Amino acid sequence: MAEWHISHKVAAIISDNAANILSAVRLGEWRSIACFAHSLNRVVQQATTEITDVITQVKNIVEYFHRSTQGQKQLTATQQQMNLPVLKLIQDVKTRWNSTFDMLQRIVQVKDAVIATVALQRSDLSIKEQDREIIEGVLPLLKPFYEITVEISAEKNVTLSKVIVFCNLLKSFLQRHAITKKLSQCSQR
Repeated sequence: MAEWHISHKVAAIISDNAANILSAVRLGEWRSIACFAHSLNRVVQQATTEITDVITQVKNIVEYFHRSTQGQKQLTATQQQMNLPVLKLIQDVKTRWNSTFDMLQRIVQVKDAVIATVALQRSDLSIKEQDREIIEGVLPLLKPFYEITVEISAEKNVTLSKVIVFCNLLKSFLQRHAITKKLSQCSQR
């Protein structure tokens, strides 16, 4: 930066917090700020570790229908027979947690057709009722994270002031959810 005479214009370096990047930033004696999108991705991936088995089961179902033309044809036929919109299942991408949200949301949208098709073709891939309830319960919790991820991913430059607003929105949402959960537990007693 000294070579281009822009050192005075750089307040901090935004990075994905990879060790090699952080080392380079420290060598240059700059401040480092973690990329909000990467941080949000890590937060949600860590938060969903408790439902890894459920997510893996859904991934297995989605992979089956993506690999099997016969399975996909049967799923389409089942959706048509049930007068449902014909929707394809969505595969997730490991590095983008919001694709996992898309995958879970789609499996909920087509669950009746998937249940019927899997029962005919691959009963080993069936999803237990308890797992379906977990998926349906976690989607509303993940939705604000999803919407913010989509918003910041669409922008070329995300300002720090916007990140602060997003953090405050998420904090407020999580506090409301915690209060709602406590009230729900009290009313069940």
